Amino acid sequence: MSKKPNKIRATANATDGVGMQRYATYKAAISRISESIKKGFYLEAITLCESLIADRLESRLKYLTDSDVYSFKTLGKLQEGIGIHETNKSLIDLVKFKTGTLDKWRDSRNKVLHAMAKIENGDSREWEDKMEECKRIALAGEELRKEIFKIIDKLKR
Repeated sequence: MSKKPNKIRATANATDGVGMQRYATYKAAISRISESIKKGFYLEAITLCESLIADRLESRLKYLTDSDVYSFKTLGKLQEGIGIHETNKSLIDLVKFKTGTLDKWRDSRNKVLHAMAKIENGDSREWEDKMEECKRIALAGEELRKEIFKIIDKLKR
């Protein structure tokens, strides 16, 4: 069995259009998060929040390490990378394993995404209750996304 090649995150430069493509993708994804929350498509909003957060952390780690070692990694791996390479205390505190807001959100996200159609022994929640939890997680994810974007944007200046 052959090993799949590692995916490499596209890097913007002045002439290749990647920067504009990323901007358009972010703009569309952020708009879709808002639309999804309004329409009650919370799982979609949660997934898009995760994708955008991961992309910003990948970008930050590429800058810090000058490598693609963190391209297309899970949030957990990105958190580890930030813990190793980041020097900004605000970002470290936000994404830290066990105590950071991102880690708590990631754990909540995992639980709802992987258990929506399952019934755990002793869990009597109805579908509507699960969807309310998803709404809370989607809203928290969007706030977290905004905070991570804000910190990383400041670090770029």
